[in-house]
Amino acid sequence: MACAQCRRQRSCLVAWLRRLFTALPTLAGVDTVRGLLIHALRLDGGLVEEYRIVAPTEWNFHPAGVFEGEVGLLPAVDGPARARVRRLAPALDRYVAWQLNRQEVAVDA
Repeated sequence: MACAQCRRQRSCLVAWLRRLFTALPTLAGVDTVRGLLIHALRLDGGLVEEYRIVAPTEWNFHPAGVFEGEVGLLPAVDGPARARVRRLAPALDRYVAWQLNRQEVAVDA
């Protein structure tokens, strides 16, 4: 069963996609090496009225996407965490620059 954070992330991503696809109901998807590439458009009288491409990078690095879902669950920014990010970021998209920063978070007892 998915944790609450995963469910929130998934619902955020689904809401984002529904808004896009409601406005642009004609879709075509292509599986690529980096993931699903979506072309979304709205036709008016046989002409393209509006067009949007959703690249795999947008899915993978969206705040509710795979990268944030994995990195956000790391308990600390230590050697193993850095190693995991060094593997994950280029696995999703080797052309995306990334930087891992430590942030202290106060927890109420």
